[in-house]
Amino acid sequence: MQDPFAYLADEKFVCLTTYRRNGTAVPTPMWFILGDGKMWMRTAENAGKAKRIRAGARVSVAPSDFRGRPTGRHLEAQARLVPAAEVPFVDEGIKHKYGFMKKLVDLRTKLSGLKIVAIEISPAVE
Repeated sequence: MQDPFAYLADEKFVCLTTYRRNGTAVPTPMWFILGDGKMWMRTAENAGKAKRIRAGARVSVAPSDFRGRPTGRHLEAQARLVPAAEVPFVDEGIKHKYGFMKKLVDLRTKLSGLKIVAIEISPAVE
């Protein structure tokens, strides 16, 4: 089976679009890693995108610039939240891919006391 996210392998950012209960799309630029046919991200447990994913798994992803402006095609997908402790490879992969910038984000996270969760993105089920 071909990896549906392979076209994003060389990208630094993706635009993750989550949806409010009323259907309004909310695009957000995100760091990510790929593995085993899935895309992985991290976010604060109480972030808006996490709340929207809890309410509904439907998302879409597209390559983007650092501001979240899409630069390629969107892929419909589904998301679920996973406790970060269950998927330590996500933190390690993002650390490897983003280096110093991740260290700055980690410092801010630690100082603010935020709890982090992973976002698992899988291709949409037809």
